[in-house]
Amino acid sequence: MDQSIIDKPLSKNNLMICPPFLLRIRRAGYPIRHTFKEFIDRYRMLVMGVKPSHMEDCKAASTKICKAHLGTQDWQLGHHKVFLKDAHDLHLEQERDKALTARCIIIQKVFRGWFYRRKFLLMRKSVTVIAKAWRKYAQRIRYLKMKRGYQRLQAVLRGRVLTYRYQFMRKRLLRFQASFRLGLLITKGWFVVHAKRMAVTFKLCCFPLSLGSSSQKRL
Repeated sequence: MDQSIIDKPLSKNNLMICPPFLLRIRRAGYPIRHTFKEFIDRYRMLVMGVKPSHMEDCKAASTKICKAHLGTQDWQLGHHKVFLKDAHDLHLEQERDKALTARCIIIQKVFRGWFYRRKFLLMRKSVTVIAKAWRKYAQRIRYLKMKRGYQRLQAVLRGRVLTYRYQFMRKRLLRFQASFRLGLLITKGWFVVHAKRMAVTFKLCCFPLSLGSSSQKRL
């Protein structure tokens, strides 16, 4: 058919006037058409190992995705586009939603794990600081109590030792004083008796006549 005899504005008007007819035509064929790049960027998360479109063979990756999720259903690959039906597009969108939801859950799990791990580490650090301070305080109190107890024990022991020494020295001194006084008294009495005897002897030796005349006078 000669394309020059077709009135393009008129054909467009006819298509706009009859949209249900156009919809039936599209539904009978492949109404969903994506370029390989768009298809990869939108659905690459459905298959593990598919890289972004600028790092991957788009046609091979599109074939891999379609075979993985559409199987042998009625889908086609052109030179530059992927041709799908409405059911295929709906299925892929549902799978995409599931994949995105699963990845969002993984991201949430990782973030929550990191957040609560960080919170746990901070709490553990705080608990460690508090426990360290409490142990220090408790050991300090225990040390002071032990120190006071040992000081009291030392004081009691020293007091007993000093008391024993004092009593021992006191007894020794009392005995020494008693012995000394006894010896002094004995020595003093001996000196007195000896002195009297010496005096009598001296008188007898030096003054015998006077003693004799005095004795005669008395007679």
